[in-house]
Amino acid sequence: MGEFKIEKNKGKIIFIGPFELYVSCPIEGFLEKFTEILKSSPELSIENNFLLVKSIKVHPAPSLSSPVFIKMLSPVTVYSPFLASSVKKKTHYYSPFEKEFSQLIQKNLLKKQIVLNGTKLTPEEFEISPVKVDKKSEKIIKYTPKRGPATIIKAWMGLYKIKANPKFISLAYDVGLGAKTPQGFGMFEIINE
Repeated sequence: MGEFKIEKNKGKIIFIGPFELYVSCPIEGFLEKFTEILKSSPELSIENNFLLVKSIKVHPAPSLSSPVFIKMLSPVTVYSPFLASSVKKKTHYYSPFEKEFSQLIQKNLLKKQIVLNGTKLTPEEFEISPVKVDKKSEKIIKYTPKRGPATIIKAWMGLYKIKANPKFISLAYDVGLGAKTPQGFGMFEIINE
């Protein structure tokens, strides 16, 4: 989070002045260890960019009940691959206005729950619905991994309402919503609607 400019021809984001980095993780102890490392060595180098950590803030986990209203801090994406022909594979990215959007987010969260805890948390209900989402909320992102070809990703910002078991909402808060969360997609904050 911070003021930036994009240099498309160089494929870079240039931050102007200070910026904030938000980190979330469901693995117990990770954030504490990460914070300790930053405190002990506040000078960092990321891809030949030298940074100085000025401060560290820890946001306590919010107390949750259902439903909750959320604001996306980074865009959420869900998709399904399909065969466009006998040879060519394509990807369909779902919008928040398609029923599959909510279903695929739930399916993704269930997979993450199993990986993290070895058990399946059964949400009595799960529904994410757009509250303040329009065409301007759609983000088209060119993701270029270190290896392999660039990918065009369709994702969505905006405000949403989630109805679910509070434990399931807490899981979503820690791991992010949708696909590509390790690449920074799907982070949100709880808001008062």
